[in-house]
Amino acid sequence: MLFVTASGYNIVDETNCELMTEDNLQRAYDDVVRSWLVTQNLLKASRGSWKTLAGLVQPDMVQLSARHGPKITQLAKQLWEI
Repeated sequence: MLFVTASGYNIVDETNCELMTEDNLQRAYDDVVRSWLVTQNLLKASRGSWKTLAGLVQPDMVQLSARHGPKITQLAKQLWEI
């Protein structure tokens, strides 16, 4: 991976970053696949109903707020009726 800034560049690979080792990259890939499968199964189980989908998952309002801000958090609270 190449990082370039105004002051220079840095090349990151498995020799200088443990997260870039083959085992860690495979673990990250497996986590992404697992996450997508869970999401796919939740969407199938909800059968197009937002209420059903909201009932199948527990929201993390702290993380939601940190990532998306107060407007989205307010919408999420309405969806989950918190």
